[in-house]
Amino acid sequence: MQAPAPVTAKALGYHDATTARILAEAGGTRLVWNPSLAGDLASYRVYRREDGAWKRIAQDLRDPVYFDAGVSARGYGVTAVDKSGNESALGTAK
Repeated sequence: MQAPAPVTAKALGYHDATTARILAEAGGTRLVWNPSLAGDLASYRVYRREDGAWKRIAQDLRDPVYFDAGVSARGYGVTAVDKSGNESALGTAK
């Protein structure tokens, strides 16, 4: 799966320079990010980098946090989705 195209990032109040952070914890990896301030935010999607490609691992998230149980990956990305189904550019975590 390829990362989504950056068609509505600014309209969603989300941008490429995300402040998402990866936190290694016992039993997995926690990803946290600043929430979108867009009034029409519907949800978030989380992607993990696997074998050189982005794989969606979570969708329809309402809160700006995700726990990836049993995984110690270092490549993650987050997108915001508005109520019309438009997805922001992928913001990568550090």
